[in-house]
Amino acid sequence: MSKLGIKVVAALALFVGGGMLTTTTAQASAYKITSSEDITPTPYYLTRYTKPRYAWDKTHTKKMTVLNFIYPYYDEYVVQKVTMRHNGKDTAYFHLKTCYGTDLGYVTTDGFKKGYNPQGDEQIPFDDGNANRPASEPHRQMINPTTKKEFAKAAKQIGEYDFYKTTKKMTFNVPFTAYTGFGDVNIPITIPAGTLIQGEANASGPAFFLSAGLLSQKILNPGYREGLWLPEGGLSIYNRKKMKNFKRVKRPAYLPKNGSTGDFYSGGMTAMQYRGSLLSKQSVQITTDGYVEVRQNNPKDDAIVYSSKPATSVKIKRTRIKGHTRYLYLAKKLKGFKTTKVRYKGKHQYRLALVNLQDTYETPPYDSEYDDMPYTVPSSYFGIMHLGGKTFYTPYGSIPYDLP
Repeated sequence: MSKLGIKVVAALALFVGGGMLTTTTAQASAYKITSSEDITPTPYYLTRYTKPRYAWDKTHTKKMTVLNFIYPYYDEYVVQKVTMRHNGKDTAYFHLKTCYGTDLGYVTTDGFKKGYNPQGDEQIPFDDGNANRPASEPHRQMINPTTKKEFAKAAKQIGEYDFYKTTKKMTFNVPFTAYTGFGDVNIPITIPAGTLIQGEANASGPAFFLSAGLLSQKILNPGYREGLWLPEGGLSIYNRKKMKNFKRVKRPAYLPKNGSTGDFYSGGMTAMQYRGSLLSKQSVQITTDGYVEVRQNNPKDDAIVYSSKPATSVKIKRTRIKGHTRYLYLAKKLKGFKTTKVRYKGKHQYRLALVNLQDTYETPPYDSEYDDMPYTVPSSYFGIMHLGGKTFYTPYGSIPYDLP
């Protein structure tokens, strides 16, 4: 055999061997349940509350719950004991649920004690009412088209959000949560000077509320690195000194008006109708600090994944408005979307079109009860947009209402 032939055979052997080694290593590093035992639901509680303690999904790839930060004295029910194997090592895990049968995930058995937490104020018996309930079918919600005149009147009642620009770099502890939304962990997030952020000043007292979840991956990455999500809500600031570091500015041009927070969901009107039970396969967030971020979603997942780490994040360098179209100029293509190359170099090479189709819809109001206080849930409004050649809807918000 020639020297060249020997080199080719050796290279192939190395390649194949390397591939086999990589595959074996990947399989060995996975978590696998090797044995399980169903048990009568039994209350357990954590005895230590120092560092965050996570419960995972059965593949140990997703953080499900922050157990020791759900409530100060919270009981969990063990419904199953399992053994997980990882890298050839077996470890005992508890499968936990709440007293109402909500799945909290799997956690190693250390640090737990059998029984109700003695510092708790009540002992709620286990009632897994959801266990025998059949899986619910996707629910279709009523939605009606509105005329331009009707929506113009509603838009005035919905109102607009306020926007602020930071005048100096600041660091805040932002609460991130696990997949179930139970418990949170404060993670330091640094907001650079000159950052645009949606906010609201409390008229009744010295407080300031910031929509931290509308910031870009670049800023929120410390939480994403921990495999966590941002819950609904925002960041409250009570420090008067820090409140002075926010300067009121106009709404950024890259965000659509009429109460939209720059969030878009694929699927058009059909997706709107099923939004309460099925996620859109693709969602886009135009962040307040000027990024276009794209997420790919499993329709059967929980809505919290809308705030997961985005698959793509591209900076908006310039915005131009012409009629009902916003042209967003980017330094690079937005993968999966139609972008027009308008320059051969520089920061404004690609143009992404956001077209407001002036096609709006309303979910009709309905009567409800809460704590024996009847009230009417107001109408919510939505608009249809084209972004990079794809159809999305965006929520515009609801008309404020007062309880009787």
